[in-house]
Amino acid sequence: MPFTGIAEPEQLCMLCQALDEYCRTYGISDEQSREHAAWLVMSAFTNGANSLEELRAALETEERRQA
Repeated sequence: MPFTGIAEPEQLCMLCQALDEYCRTYGISDEQSREHAAWLVMSAFTNGANSLEELRAALETEERRQA
């Protein structure tokens, strides 16, 4: 389901799961870094990542780009 500017409950769950997984994978725990990670998740989502798998792939691509 495309992003319309309002996240549905199932989309919010997916976004939270993507954020939690990303932070756990990369050892992110401080508030500022989590906020940046949340920004990355939302950026991927608003740019068309509509599933957990697509979010994971977008975040992995971003992580490789920053390395």
